Amino acid sequence: MKPRRKSRERALVITYAQDISGEQATLGDLAVELEEASDDAFAESLVKASTERRAEIDGLIEESGSKWNIGRMAAIDRSILRISVGELLTQETPPNVVLNEAVELAKSYGSEHSGRFVNGVLDAIAKKLSRVTTPNI
Repeated sequence: MKPRRKSRERALVITYAQDISGEQATLGDLAVELEEASDDAFAESLVKASTERRAEIDGLIEESGSKWNIGRMAAIDRSILRISVGELLTQETPPNVVLNEAVELAKSYGSEHSGRFVNGVLDAIAKKLSRVTTPNI
């Protein structure tokens, strides 16, 4: 498995745990539970972005045209969307890579419809963000 994909999975586990428990979890907590190394700067950056920019990220998700209140979404889909939007906002990863990785996470961990749902929401957000950040010429 590619290192960044594994990092995204780690970030997903932490974000999901935080969402379900309502408590802050860290990569160190995950490492103890899974007996893995906790030194994963990319995973930590995704968790940090999704936590620190939660209100902005949730707003983008709800505005995406999904017609879903964020609280009514499946927790795993919500967590995938949060780390992916956080990555779009804070990393230099090409949007198509973020979308593809998110869809793969959704297919692996979500329901049979999660991949399509996550793709649609993220595609709308990526388009919105590219319009916002592209200067008018």
